[in-house]
Parts: sequence; structure tokens; C-alpha cells
Amino acid sequence: EPCCERCQEAVSRNCCDICNRALSATHLLPLQQFPSTRAKRKFKTKPYTMSQGEDNLRKELIHWREMKMIEEDLDGDDFFGPQIIMSNKILHCIIDLAHYLKLTTPTSLLEQTGWCYSMDYGPEIIQLIKAKIPFPVPQPSTT
Repeated sequence: EPCCERCQEAVSRNCCDICNRALSATHLLPLQQFPSTRAKRKFKTKPYTMSQGEDNLRKELIHWREMKMIEEDLDGDDFFGPQIIMSNKILHCIIDLAHYLKLTTPTSLLEQTGWCYSMDYGPEIIQLIKAKIPFPVPQPSTT
């Protein structure tokens, strides 16, 4: 038996899981597994010659982006400029995908471009695409 406090066996004070790793397993809730989800595969565009429709769409998207800056009261932002609404990369991606008729809904716009404002401004962008690059009308089959 120890004669004084100094001679007593030191008692560990496990205050947290850093001091004692074994405590971490007892204090945590069981980790739940989340189902793995994959992003929809993006369409890879091939090189093409831009038609008048795609060039008109490009001009219209640039104009739309500038007007949206004024509408959202962001026209004083000299650092980012119109790219705060839609980057040039996203703009060109939209034109490329529109050429291949891959953008039909705001959801497809989000899946294919990853543009963070797809659900907010997507309907407007889809309308611009349809106005400048009309979808072909399916021909009735004759049998």
C-alpha cells in the first residue's frame, strides 16, 4: 500500500477519444451506409463547324448574361463581370450541347454542364436554345 500521494499509482483520466482511442468506438453512433450514387454520364462533344444558329445562340447567351447581371443588381462587379452568372466555359458547353440537341430540360442542363444556376435560370436558357436551334420535327412514318 502506498505511503503517500506520490507513491500512488497514476490514474489515467480518459477525457476524450484522443486520450484513449478505445473510447471513440463506444461513444459514436453506428455509422449508417449511404447508397452509392453515380453522376449521370456527360455527353462528349466532337469537333463541329458552328452554324449560324449556334453563333446566334452564342450572341444571345452573352446578351442574356449581361441583362441578368443588371437584373440581379450585379453590374457593379468589375472583378468577375458577367462570368459571375455564367462562365465562358459553361456558355461554350451549352452551345456545344445545343448543337447535338442534348439540352431539353433544366435537369439535363444541370447534368451535362454542372452549372450551379441550372435550376434557377434553366427554363430561360432552354427557351433561348429552342428559339435559336429548333429541334427537328419527327416525320410521320409511312407504311
